[in-house]
Amino acid sequence: MINNKELLKYTKEIPEIKEQLKELAFIRNEIKKHQRRLKSLNIKYDFLYNIIKIGSTGVLLEESLRKYFLAIGYKNVVHTGKDNKKADIEIRYGNKVILIECKGIIRPTPSEAEVLQISKFKHRINEPGKRIFGIFIVNHDNKKIFRTRNKNPFDDQKNEDAKSGEYGLITTVDLFDYFIDFKKNKLSFAKLNKILCEYGLIKY
Repeated sequence: MINNKELLKYTKEIPEIKEQLKELAFIRNEIKKHQRRLKSLNIKYDFLYNIIKIGSTGVLLEESLRKYFLAIGYKNVVHTGKDNKKADIEIRYGNKVILIECKGIIRPTPSEAEVLQISKFKHRINEPGKRIFGIFIVNHDNKKIFRTRNKNPFDDQKNEDAKSGEYGLITTVDLFDYFIDFKKNKLSFAKLNKILCEYGLIKY
């Protein structure tokens, strides 16, 4: 008795079997091609994973956010985090200077001192003719999977402080969701550019 593999060895020259083997080889080639493409895309978008990653903080978070803002369309995005006198990231777009301070924290909500840092950096910039904006970004509650985290890390007081201090507040989870909508053409760069320069909680 012979098995299917052995049978195929003797029947592979039968035209209809030969045709199916040819189709199978083509399909396997296509699968490999798409697997390589998916691997390449996973590398391209790894910053998305890193901004919501469990434990993501420091340089990894800062550099991943820099890549994020480049990916949504900003051209001039600089990681300045090594300079303690500056915010972690600086974006220049037209007459706007957008300063970003980011934190990765285990706690479900950032402290007042952490949030207020962006206000300090914002007021150090003195460039006539430029509009200066500040954003505080937090990868909060980051010992949990991102969909199970605290939904409201910024309380009413922090929101009011941000409005009066003229800076924005947002989580990396929101940024993740906004990017998905951006790639699905549900959210334009123009809209993103506008909402990122709002004061208080950044929502659309």
